[in-house]
Amino acid sequence: MAANCCICGKKLGAFSHATQLVDGRDDLPICDACSEKKGYAQAVEAAKKSKLAAKYRNDAIEFFSAKLADGTVDAAAVEALEQIAGITQEDKDRAAAEAAAQVERDRRYREERLSLIMTTGYEVSGREIESYCGVVTGTGTVGTGLVADTLSSLSDLAGTTSDTMSSKANYAKDIAIEDVRKKAIYADADAVIGLSVDVFALASNMLGASATGTAVKLK
Repeated sequence: MAANCCICGKKLGAFSHATQLVDGRDDLPICDACSEKKGYAQAVEAAKKSKLAAKYRNDAIEFFSAKLADGTVDAAAVEALEQIAGITQEDKDRAAAEAAAQVERDRRYREERLSLIMTTGYEVSGREIESYCGVVTGTGTVGTGLVADTLSSLSDLAGTTSDTMSSKANYAKDIAIEDVRKKAIYADADAVIGLSVDVFALASNMLGASATGTAVKLK
């Protein structure tokens, strides 16, 4: 008898290969594509084997929160998996509240990213520091590629500067600084002081950058 995947709703033919989302529940078939995705049956099976270790339980909560929000999971699957993972309404409410808070943080980042003050100094001219929000760090990585590495090697031989590699390094720094900016806004800061940025080489033709500063609120 044909059935539908309880996750994505894809129709499973009479000869389709399908596993069960929950052992012993023939009414919860899951297609190969869904069974291979992170956070589905694997997370629940791992949770059962580990007696609901926090890591797997959190994976399951994250999965349910997303799927309940977009309504893509069959109600029977939700009920069965909630029972197995021991997820309560309080867990779901907490996850939903965190998701809403993240949406708000992202909105603030988009609106305030250009107004946040960032300085390598330890004070902001004309403003007093009201409170410290903590240290914020950011990272960035970029691939240099074979062409950039070759041009850099030729520049070393000629004793000149490789503009290509310099632009890659600057791009990595920009990514790291933007990461700091986002985390500072998430921390409800008005400025970042003591900003410092380091660039370093990684394996496999990669450049990395790290940025660190102190997020503060201003009067």
